[in-house]
Amino acid sequence: GEYVAGGKKTYIYSFKLSSTQVGIPSVNNGVQVSASEMENSIFVKATGLTTGNEKHNLDLFDINGRKLMSTEVYPVNGEFTYAFDAAGLASGTYMVRLGKMNTSFQKVIKVSYVK
Repeated sequence: GEYVAGGKKTYIYSFKLSSTQVGIPSVNNGVQVSASEMENSIFVKATGLTTGNEKHNLDLFDINGRKLMSTEVYPVNGEFTYAFDAAGLASGTYMVRLGKMNTSFQKVIKVSYVK
């Protein structure tokens, strides 16, 4: 409720991001996707995929939306684990996208990487 009245309004917001959480889980329709960093790798784990063992696309983007790495994963019994080689990446925030071509399924989560 704080703003300066006039022709233009300025809104003031406050929020705090946790500095201890490095992977943010995402849940949708029973699908859980998480990403975390460890020893020059970004580990991605997904469970609850109901599409069986069919191919999914897994991508890593920088915070500006530039695709850095991409691979295809084949879940076994509705789950998979994959490690992106992050040795050449700078410390920062990255986005992981899991999707299935020609469907509406797509999950995007954020992960912090610290060298």
